[in-house]
Amino acid sequence: MGFLLAANGLVVLFITINVFKIYYGEDWGGLFESITGYGLGGSSMALFGRVGGGIYTKAADVGADLVVIADNVGDNVGDIAGMGSDLFGSYAEASCAALVVASISSFGIDHDFTGMLYPLLISSMGIVVCLITTLFATDFFEIKETGAATNVIFGLALGYKSVIIPIFAIAVSIYVSFSFAAMYGVAVAALGMLSTIATGLAIDAYGPISDNAGGIAEMAGMSHRVRERTDALDAAGNTTAAIGKVSNFSLSQFHFPSLVQ
Repeated sequence: MGFLLAANGLVVLFITINVFKIYYGEDWGGLFESITGYGLGGSSMALFGRVGGGIYTKAADVGADLVVIADNVGDNVGDIAGMGSDLFGSYAEASCAALVVASISSFGIDHDFTGMLYPLLISSMGIVVCLITTLFATDFFEIKETGAATNVIFGLALGYKSVIIPIFAIAVSIYVSFSFAAMYGVAVAALGMLSTIATGLAIDAYGPISDNAGGIAEMAGMSHRVRERTDALDAAGNTTAAIGKVSNFSLSQFHFPSLVQ
C-alpha cells in the first residue's frame, strides 16, 4: 500500500501538471495557481478520511466485545486509510509548495517546463530508495532477553531519542537548506523527506494488520500457539505504529515554512 500511495500521488500530480499546461499554455501564473489546488484537495480529503476514520475506530472500540469484526475494520479505517490520506495530503502539499516557490523565484526569466518537474524527480528517487531499503531492517528484540526492566528502560530511552533527535535534525536541515536556496531549498528538502512515504506508510500499517491477524485467529478458534505468535506480532506492530506516527507528524512541520512564505 505504501508504494501504491506514493506512485499514485506522483503519477496523478504529473498528469495534473501536463493537463493544466495544455489548458493554460504560457500563462504560468494560472498554471501554478491551479496546481496549488491539488494540494488543497489532498488536504481536504485527508481531513475527512482522518477524522471520519478516527470516529469510526473509537465507536467500534466501545462495542468491541459485541462486534469484534467492527473493531478490526475500525483499525483498518482509522490507522491505515486515515493515515494514508493524511500522508497523501502532506505529500501533495510539499510537492505543490516546491513547485509554487520555484515559480515565484523564476519571475522575470524564461520558464523551463522540464526544470519545473524537478520536485517530481525527487519523489521518484524516493520510491527507488524505499524499494532498496526494504531489503534491510534493524531489530531490537534482543533487549527483552535480559528481563522486563531493561526492556522498559530501553523503551523509555528510545522514546526520548525519537523526540529529541528528529527536532534537531529538522532544525539543522531547515537551516542548511535555507542557506543554500532560501525557501525553495526548504520546500525541496521537505519533498525529499516525504519521498520515502512508501516505507513510512508500510511501517504504520503493520500495526493494524497484525492486530487484525490476532482478531481473526481468536474468532476462528485457533490453537494457543497461534495466538502466542499473533500476540508477538501485535506487540511489534504497536511499536512500528508509534515509530510511523512520529515520522509522519514531523514531516508536516518541515514543509510548513515554505507554505507560509
